[in-house]
Amino acid sequence: MKLLAFLLDLLLKPVVWYYHKSRTISIYLKARLPRGAKVLDIGSGSNPWFRSNVLFEKYPDDDTERGGRLVRDGREIVFGDAEKLPFPDKHFDFVYCSHVAEHVENIGLFFQEIQRVGKAGYIETPNYIFEQAIGTTTHSWALFVEGHVLHAEKKWMAGAPSKTYRAMHHLLARHPLFAFCFIGIEELAVMRFWWKNRFDYAIHPAPSPLEETCAKPEAGSLKADF
Repeated sequence: MKLLAFLLDLLLKPVVWYYHKSRTISIYLKARLPRGAKVLDIGSGSNPWFRSNVLFEKYPDDDTERGGRLVRDGREIVFGDAEKLPFPDKHFDFVYCSHVAEHVENIGLFFQEIQRVGKAGYIETPNYIFEQAIGTTTHSWALFVEGHVLHAEKKWMAGAPSKTYRAMHHLLARHPLFAFCFIGIEELAVMRFWWKNRFDYAIHPAPSPLEETCAKPEAGSLKADF
């Protein structure tokens, strides 16, 4: 069994690598950025987007929620809070936000700020089902898209401890077979949202699954399925 798992990991490794690389390139191609475009990467962390020329981070030294150490590769890097970006209005042609929105405290301010400083952008987060079912204690929001509206719903529970969450990421990196499950199942795919000029958003309180489960049925609504 171990040998079979090893062989599957070996076979799927280039598939998973190609998927992630092609996804990064597809974002670049879809953005259609001119050569001189100014691109802001919010939460660049250990893997900044190759097309960004300005990196933005909140924590210079805390790598708790990063896949590795903060990258400082010569590009301009600015430290601050994404809820109050230190840039002029419409300063950037494109704002790239990958796995950042689920962390912010005031997500309404975050949405307003990226629209203020950017002319267009891309937002990516873990999918809604994953966040509300597992997530992590450092994530505050579950995001989903309906029509052209970006919805942010407060998480109903704290989620997995940071140690557990990091262990899962370690599995994803080490075992392509495990990572392939996330690639192949549409319901587990990441949330992607594109915007230009401005976008509509809605913010929702945390759902109450216990209340929904225990709610008393209305009179005459009971049915037998047998």
